[in-house]
Amino acid sequence: DHYMWLEFRRVLFRSEDFVELLKNTEEAQPELNTEIDIFGYVKDWEVISRAYRTTHDYTCERCGLKIEKPLDQQYIHVHHKNGNKLDNRESNLECLCLRCHASVDEHHYNRLVTSSGANKIIYNEFCEKYPAPR
Repeated sequence: DHYMWLEFRRVLFRSEDFVELLKNTEEAQPELNTEIDIFGYVKDWEVISRAYRTTHDYTCERCGLKIEKPLDQQYIHVHHKNGNKLDNRESNLECLCLRCHASVDEHHYNRLVTSSGANKIIYNEFCEKYPAPR
């Protein structure tokens, strides 16, 4: 609902309000006329993603890696557990470091690790700065 997203933008930087807003949208489904970007995400995805990562303190929910350097916080992604990029309910979102995000499935591995271009470069930089625990 359009009003919900306007309200969401208004409370973006108040973490407690953001969590409450997500809880209130648990049963919400995207409208058929939801604006989508060229990658299949809702137009507000960057706002939603940043707010979710902020409320989770840029910490991977699988391995526990916490990224504290602001320029490195790009290495924490928000993953849609059910694969539906339009389902932005809190229960469907998960903060993942690049390594954990790449290990979700073959699609994510191919997109983040074996692809050519920016994703692969960013993944390799991440692995150099944050080696896998032994």
